[in-house]
Amino acid sequence: MPQFRLEHYFTASRPPCIQSGRSFLDLPPHVRRLVYEYAELGSQFIDLNYTNLLVYPHGEYPETRGCCKVQPFESYSELRKLDVVGWEELWEMDVNSLEQNSVSKSIWNKPWGGVQAMNLVCRDVHREVETYIHSTSIFRVCLGQPLGFSRLERMSETALSHLTKLTIRLDQTRYEVQDDPWGPNPPEHIDLSKRWSKKILRDWMRKLDLLVRTLRPQTLRLNVIFRARALRDAKAILEPLVRLPLLRGCGICVDLYGQNRFWKKEVLQYSQIECWQLARADTDETDISRLAQHIIKKVTMVESTISVPFRYPDLPQEIRLSILGYTNLISPDAVRWRPRNRGLQGPPCRYCDDAGNPVMIDNMDFCCRISNNDFENTMQFRCCEQCSPNDDSGICYCSSRPAVWSSSCACHHYRHTLFWVSRQVRYDALAVYYQSNKIFVTPLNSASHRYLYYETDFRYSWRGVSGLSQVELSLYLSSISGHALQHIRWLEWMLPSAGRGYLLPGTRAWQDYLDTILLMENAMNLPALTLTINMSLSRCLPTDSSSWIWWETIVLPFSRLGGAGLKDFFVNLTSRIMEGRRAHHERDLERAVMGTTYDSRKRSKPEERIHYMLREM
Repeated sequence: MPQFRLEHYFTASRPPCIQSGRSFLDLPPHVRRLVYEYAELGSQFIDLNYTNLLVYPHGEYPETRGCCKVQPFESYSELRKLDVVGWEELWEMDVNSLEQNSVSKSIWNKPWGGVQAMNLVCRDVHREVETYIHSTSIFRVCLGQPLGFSRLERMSETALSHLTKLTIRLDQTRYEVQDDPWGPNPPEHIDLSKRWSKKILRDWMRKLDLLVRTLRPQTLRLNVIFRARALRDAKAILEPLVRLPLLRGCGICVDLYGQNRFWKKEVLQYSQIECWQLARADTDETDISRLAQHIIKKVTMVESTISVPFRYPDLPQEIRLSILGYTNLISPDAVRWRPRNRGLQGPPCRYCDDAGNPVMIDNMDFCCRISNNDFENTMQFRCCEQCSPNDDSGICYCSSRPAVWSSSCACHHYRHTLFWVSRQVRYDALAVYYQSNKIFVTPLNSASHRYLYYETDFRYSWRGVSGLSQVELSLYLSSISGHALQHIRWLEWMLPSAGRGYLLPGTRAWQDYLDTILLMENAMNLPALTLTINMSLSRCLPTDSSSWIWWETIVLPFSRLGGAGLKDFFVNLTSRIMEGRRAHHERDLERAVMGTTYDSRKRSKPEERIHYMLREM
């Protein structure tokens, strides 16, 4: 039989001719990184249990014709482990379930993807791609789910040293998986008197040994999720964490048997179905909370080497205030204050079902969810959304959640711990807090900013309540200490979307309103104060003289402050007015308070807040 070279049957591809003779590796590192980013190699979500998990149709092993690779977030109906010996666990699924799985991929359709192809170019490119993927992607793994820690253990030292986000969940080994394993069902309680729990501890210690050898300091954000039978079992899991190099961040979600502080079984009101729900917010100090907070501080904070500490109160005031300026007393966004009344039902929460029961966090959201039973306001806990990466674990590492502790939660707290250190520190903290933050007073029971993205009727979230004896501005200024009033530098009052009946002369609220303005004149530092009256959601339109009269009624009393030296005064009217007429009306009201020569455009008047928020949506 005649022999031919392969070129006889195929047209061989020729490498491109590059005149300069340079290769991809000759590009600057930042340019190569842009190429990897354009190829979508980074910012991936990688589940080390289910991403590209090889699954056989039921009863067809070892035939690979019907094999598929499944992905996370699927309903794993009757996913079972095969009782065979191999270098990796083998799993099978019912044929019908495998065919209905919309995310599964046949292993014969596309054997090589972009990541695999880039990894096979050469050793240098492989090293760069591996580093880029592991430094930008989010990884999660559950001990007890398919493959366990096996993929994590097979990572190279280079890959492990560049990990930046890793979530580990400890659970009992399962040989059958039903539905989403990271759904509402909590892990089993670890009890070291049982054999399976001892195996978990051994695997956990072996994995920590690997991380101790490979991690670089200040690189990894580590989240740990588990439940323990007793405090000693939790200590056996948490205390070895102190051996790790210094972590960039750490989050711990742990529940003890019988406490059910994070996971709680409840019966739905109408269907009477018993299911797992998130428990109500609970920040009580317990032994497990003290243990978790101690471990987090040990693994994320550099211990001081100063043998004799200095006294903070002995420092000059300028240095003390500068130090406090680097704390989380200062919020990057406006500090919002919302009066709440437990007897008034807030707007419906999109995170709850028709029965008012909270639901677990799904793969499209990573914020806190609080039950609104007993008229609890579901909007009162605003998550900073920086507590943890979106690892789709059903956990938000936010300090307002029970049984959860985090080193990176930046959620604002009205009662900051610095206010309780000493009298002098409290005065310093109050000065920094009110001088550096913008205070935004909003209507009673209004929705939190992050919920407005999903409101069908935006103004419904700011409707407020008519007929109050005190308006929100009065409620806020009377709720803070007199020492704090002189430090406020930026104050914005958002009027609700209610009509003119919200505030009318002759009512109790009106008299209190005038008293509040008198308080501002006497107690606040007016030459340093910027005051904004935001009526952009008001239903009053300039279709008749009554609207203009109501605007003047609200604004003109502030002329006392303008005459007393108020620094700046801004007015925002409804956007439903034509742009030119709106600016004209706002300028007239501002000049009625500050004087005929006042021009807010030259005073850096900011964009109206609601318009800015809607544009950002």
